[in-house]
Amino acid sequence: MAACSGPTLFGSYSLSGLETADGVIVLPIPHRLMIYYLATAQHGYTIRSYLDSWGKALAGRIQVLPYEELSNRDRLPYGTYIFADLERLLPPQIDMAAEAWDQLTWHEDGLNAYNNPACVQRRHEMLCDFHARGWNRFRPYRAAEIHRISRFPVFFRDALQHGGNLTDLLASPEEVNKALRKLVSEGHCPRDLLAVEFCDTRDASGVYRKYSAFMVGEQIIPRTMSFSHRWMIKHPDLTSPAFVQEARQYVDSNPHEAELRRLFEAARVQYGRMDYGLCEGNVQVWEINTNPMVLLPPERYEPVLFPIHEQFAARIQRAFEAIDHPSVSSQMIPITFKPETLRALKKADRRRRLARLARSGVPEPLRACLRPLVRKARYLLTRNRL
Repeated sequence: MAACSGPTLFGSYSLSGLETADGVIVLPIPHRLMIYYLATAQHGYTIRSYLDSWGKALAGRIQVLPYEELSNRDRLPYGTYIFADLERLLPPQIDMAAEAWDQLTWHEDGLNAYNNPACVQRRHEMLCDFHARGWNRFRPYRAAEIHRISRFPVFFRDALQHGGNLTDLLASPEEVNKALRKLVSEGHCPRDLLAVEFCDTRDASGVYRKYSAFMVGEQIIPRTMSFSHRWMIKHPDLTSPAFVQEARQYVDSNPHEAELRRLFEAARVQYGRMDYGLCEGNVQVWEINTNPMVLLPPERYEPVLFPIHEQFAARIQRAFEAIDHPSVSSQMIPITFKPETLRALKKADRRRRLARLARSGVPEPLRACLRPLVRKARYLLTRNRL
């Protein structure tokens, strides 16, 4: 039988023949496929920054696929799929992503997919669940529930974004109501706001510690530790040799691996980063980000912390390689979406563009005219979102 070879979507393939002259069966040679990383169009930088710097060796094996393009596809290539950035998706996008997940994972040849959009717990759901199970000592409240707050202080944050606190610590119902009115007047949608009880994790010297760890497939990878005298830590500001050594010990020993695995599994997340603290030795989960910044370019890091980031870069590269399984399949998988899902996506996109227009450089008189429409659009955009 004549040999055949040639290019496919995934590179080249070769097949010496189904049967050689001496009767030996030759099977197709398995090849590495592609990891398809789904994220919103504006937030693919979290993985691209890594691929452009530390992860150049994987640049040809990880491809970002915006959710906004998914509805235009009638086929998807065989490969490994990471459904990231789920916190930011609107309800129609969640439905679309879940329909794609079902068709990819039910395909007769099967494939690897991580973060089922229909199952992953969003921030409010996860924090309520972890509090109800007795794991977290704090709980969140939606804006409509603030009258139920019985433990202070609290702070407001966005349920869908990763920017940290929107307010200082609020010590009374009066302060909470005043802060909520201010946030709404600034354009925040009440449905997107969470009032979260403060959990004090500082040590005797007033230092707060934030731990971060990734889940990639089956692997728990400690990312780093950050130290600060501020309770909301977005960037470390204490980097003395003693703190650096403590961070090195954390990433070397991965001391909370078993507990973090249990927590990731409870949230039904297979790819993401957990940020957490310790209160009297117990893990307190602040959030799980399903579209975390993997690594900034090397020059963005302080030299004293560089070995920690270098160690993480090597570990996460191996973790990505582990989920990029070889296969002999080169077929495309047919994908269809429900008509009602596509209609809802179009409506949501129109509302989103209207809201974006109002936030752009529109003259103030015209912006004032648009505000009632924008408020209505935000309400419709976020209705039943979480």
